[in-house]
Amino acid sequence: MKLRYLRSRSEVQAIEEMMRVPKLLDYSETQYTKHPMIDIRIDSDYLAIELLVTDKAWLDAQNFKKKVEQHKAERQHLIHLLQDLGHDYIFGGWPDTSKPELITTAADLANEERLLDWADKFDPGYNWLRLGIWYTDPEDFRLTTGRIVEEVLYRFKKLYLVYQFLLWTPDNNFR
Repeated sequence: MKLRYLRSRSEVQAIEEMMRVPKLLDYSETQYTKHPMIDIRIDSDYLAIELLVTDKAWLDAQNFKKKVEQHKAERQHLIHLLQDLGHDYIFGGWPDTSKPELITTAADLANEERLLDWADKFDPGYNWLRLGIWYTDPEDFRLTTGRIVEEVLYRFKKLYLVYQFLLWTPDNNFR
């Protein structure tokens, strides 16, 4: 089961026009992979709560890269957000929605030198950006009936701050 959160329909239309994506007759067919999203997935092996920016969401990825590389105050703000996430969140760039292959934590990138090194290697339109938490132990106390809703909402809120940071908007334009 998947639950995805992404920008509003009007924002989708405006961004896809900027990306020169042909207009669809039915916007229910929006290609969500062209937009950053917070993705909550449950399957038999794990629960994942993840911020995804695919290779097709190049406009937002380009904005994020320039914001991080060229604006020290913005970079410091992102470092603060990553520090707040800590070691539970995994940061990487592998494609698809499989479990993590690259084990780098958000806390590891809460170092300016490491973050700039990562940004230098990040290629919008080619690389994915992934930041999330995976629960693989079905006995994890955070996933009990009395706690799971609170846990998912808590993690979503944390990722939403990073989502807002990277999302291209007219007021967040670093392209």
